[in-house]
Amino acid sequence: MGYSREHLSQLEDLLGSAPLDFRLLSFHAYRERDYIESDAHAGLSDEDYAAAYFDMALEGVETLGQQVQVLAHLDYPFRYRPRLGSERLWERFQELIGAIVRSCARQGMAIELNTKSMYRFGREDFYGRLLGLIAQETSPEQPIKLCLGSDCHRAQDWHANFERALALVHSYGLEPSPISRLLGA
Repeated sequence: MGYSREHLSQLEDLLGSAPLDFRLLSFHAYRERDYIESDAHAGLSDEDYAAAYFDMALEGVETLGQQVQVLAHLDYPFRYRPRLGSERLWERFQELIGAIVRSCARQGMAIELNTKSMYRFGREDFYGRLLGLIAQETSPEQPIKLCLGSDCHRAQDWHANFERALALVHSYGLEPSPISRLLGA
């Protein structure tokens, strides 16, 4: 489900009525323009660009988190602004990213580790920092679920780089959740 403030009532209607077995929540657009449209957001400073995205992600998780199972590719817009490196994002937005992670835990949502972002777009460091935060924050009382996703839009990308991502997950002492657990089975 692509979250949009402008179309929230339609999203809620769809989530309430559509017979969907598995629901991912993503944030592809700001002010009705996809982040892939770099020119549409060129007027935003890097700080405003990142703040708007993370604020919207927290809002979306808080608003729709009970109706979805997974928060998808938390780094999505930064694919299109590579100058916003992981170190810079984490220095400035660690508290907000932490709030998103904790909200996912409260809502029972898993956080996707997106291998397309990690290895095609070079965002492994972002996800390594995310795993470090998750390892620090997770507890038996409030576990933070993880899953791997390849963001495959082509059959040959199915499970791309899962072994590499799984090794990274294990290096933090974590384990991704099987789909059956994410579905409540």
